[in-house]
Amino acid sequence: MPYYAAIMKTVDKEQDKMVRTEHIEYLNHLIEEGKIFAKGPFTDGSGGLIIFHVASYEEAKHLTDQDPVTKVGSRIFEIKEWKSSLIAK
Repeated sequence: MPYYAAIMKTVDKEQDKMVRTEHIEYLNHLIEEGKIFAKGPFTDGSGGLIIFHVASYEEAKHLTDQDPVTKVGSRIFEIKEWKSSLIAK
């Protein structure tokens, strides 16, 4: 199954604060389903990264579209297929 990197850019910080808890709950649900490989914010506060482990670009896009931060317009996403070149030991 491929990986997809979703690069999030925060475009409305005030709105983002209002849905942050819902956003984190949504991502935790996807982690439980095994659909997220890694996630986390950028240290400069500009957004974050989610690496999805899903069947298709369309599924990754659907998951970002359902994220509360997307629904309120506080973040925008760019999605790219990602190939890991590191195998963890």
